[in-house]
Amino acid sequence: MEPTELSARILQNAVGTLELYTIYLGERLGYYRTLAADGPLTSSELAARTGTAERYAREWLAHQAAAGLVEVVEPGRCLLPAGHVPVLADASSLLFGTSMSIQLVRAARALGDVVDAFRTGGAPAPMAWEPEGRQPSNRAAFLNLLGQEWLPAIPSVHKRLSAGARVADVACGLGWSSIGMALAYPEITVHGLDLDTQAIAAATVNAVESADRVDTVAEPHVLSSSLPTKRRASMSACASAACASGYIRPMTGVNRPFAASSSTCRTRRGVSAQNSGNCDMPTTLSRRRSAAPTSVSGPPAMP
Repeated sequence: MEPTELSARILQNAVGTLELYTIYLGERLGYYRTLAADGPLTSSELAARTGTAERYAREWLAHQAAAGLVEVVEPGRCLLPAGHVPVLADASSLLFGTSMSIQLVRAARALGDVVDAFRTGGAPAPMAWEPEGRQPSNRAAFLNLLGQEWLPAIPSVHKRLSAGARVADVACGLGWSSIGMALAYPEITVHGLDLDTQAIAAATVNAVESADRVDTVAEPHVLSSSLPTKRRASMSACASAACASGYIRPMTGVNRPFAASSSTCRTRRGVSAQNSGNCDMPTTLSRRRSAAPTSVSGPPAMP
């Protein structure tokens, strides 16, 4: 019997899924980044540089060569082609695609719970970010496009940001949108707000890692860093800043405290961002009236 279009499609999808699993290994073990930085390498050299077992590194390289993802330059020595580096090894590239393999593995891990939910009518538990950690799938887009193309395409917003403003980045996640705006507009102060304390912790680190070097650690939740243009950026994990700045209010009809976290990324030349002074704990939010900041990536700020 000849394969049907559907059977061929399922087989192709299965092969693609298995290939993404090998890409997952290359991402998680640092194989692609090591090949890009130090290649061409033998399996022994790759294993030594990444702290992995040579036998498995050899098998992985053989598969990657057969799949056309790495190139064999001489027997036993492989190279990551230059054209594959942006896709497999450079997280700052708009073409970077290994995060798809992370998401696939995370989704597959929860499928058992999804099956149970279908049977019971319940809901699966939220997927844990570990062991991979939250993937910055939007990092390249925010750093390369948000302040360079997307916001400049809105003349009124671009004019306001260019002149200097306070920006509320609601649901900032890992902070790349806040960082992207701060890098593009040196006269603004971006307040990144998110209810996920783990995301805010990562955003704080990302603000530092996006700069050339760390200048100071003012206090446990305030990190200052020097950007290449001599600007200074910082982000602080502040649960009460969202309330104090008047960005959000409690949900009506909710009896439990509505905890929030925030981060701050400031880029005024020669000035580092400061903590609000009471930002180390979750807080029950009440409406506060203050000067309304410019809201770029979220809903309009409260009056």
